Amino acid sequence: SLLLASCVGLLVAAVLEADVEQAKAGLWGFNPTLTAAAVCTFFKHSWRTCLLMLWSAAATQILAAGLSRGFATAFRIPVGTLPFCLVATLVFGLLDKVKGYSKAESETVRVRDLL
Repeated sequence: SLLLASCVGLLVAAVLEADVEQAKAGLWGFNPTLTAAAVCTFFKHSWRTCLLMLWSAAATQILAAGLSRGFATAFRIPVGTLPFCLVATLVFGLLDKVKGYSKAESETVRVRDLL
């Protein structure tokens, strides 16, 4: 799933005609991969979650492209992981509020269980 999200970021880079050197350096795949990791970690796995992961990875990279231009012009700083943070926050808002998107079940692990 993470590799797929990175490929989505590269596809968005190609569509937006991004700088090839930035794409080769992995800058166009980083934020989408973080978003996909968050979706895969916190959402129950289903075909809907897979679609959500692809959509959110593309949205993250489109947002990153816009924000990076704005931040470079206005503040002269890199955008970092802000696109991931914004999209992940919006995606987490779907948990248990939209049919088909529910929390992944996890076991409670206590420290004494690990010792």
